[in-house]
Amino acid sequence: MLRKRTRRGRRCLKSTSQPCCTRPTTTLGPTDMRRLYHFLKAQYAVAAIKKRCLRVSRIEDLNDAFEFIGIALDDKRDRIHLSSYRRRLDLEQGIICMSETWSKPQMWGHYGESFRGMVLGFDVSEGDFFKVRYRKTRPRLADLGLSSYAEIGPEHLKEFARIKSDGWAYEDEWRWLLPLVNSEVIQGQTHYFQPFGPNLRLKEIIAGPKFRERSYEQMREMVKGMGVEVMLARGDFAKFEVTRQRQLSLWPPVRPQTP
Repeated sequence: MLRKRTRRGRRCLKSTSQPCCTRPTTTLGPTDMRRLYHFLKAQYAVAAIKKRCLRVSRIEDLNDAFEFIGIALDDKRDRIHLSSYRRRLDLEQGIICMSETWSKPQMWGHYGESFRGMVLGFDVSEGDFFKVRYRKTRPRLADLGLSSYAEIGPEHLKEFARIKSDGWAYEDEWRWLLPLVNSEVIQGQTHYFQPFGPNLRLKEIIAGPKFRERSYEQMREMVKGMGVEVMLARGDFAKFEVTRQRQLSLWPPVRPQTP
């Protein structure tokens, strides 16, 4: 049966004006790297760049009600137990979600603040991230090589995290499960973060065509010396896709600061 893990993470409470905890959770050693993209609202993207870290999502806060409980179980008691395990897991594990591409308008509309936000491109370790598998129907235990609920163990956690309806297939999602370690209290709420590091290297900043938080020069200054490319996005002239705007003179004007 699934059991609650007892691993305790290091907690770090720091001012929100300073970089967050600087000890990244990584899988070090030789590994293949892959470019993946993280969509954010404008203000959160700017904060992530300044603090050199990404916010870790809580499992119970994800926008799919079937997360981690996507397998089909006939016994009501098993369904209750699995939901209970997800709640316990939420206390010790978090998730970072990324996409294979930044060109899909749906992603900008849903996660990029309706084209007002940003996409951050990272070189990440394939040893940390795994690809989501989209399905038309919910898998049964036999599909996972199991004959009963009692055989489910912690080693099946990643497989549960892979399962999503094919209605989400447009996201082309990759995920990283990691312990809730680096925390910060913001407006009375505890949030967890993963610092940039060897296996989470910021390489691209793509501003949406309606982004107005910072100028191009200000964004360049924020990542000076990091080897990060800053660019602007626009709608493709021939396809329903988002592509690169080569004319930086068209960078949107910065929104006036409210007094």
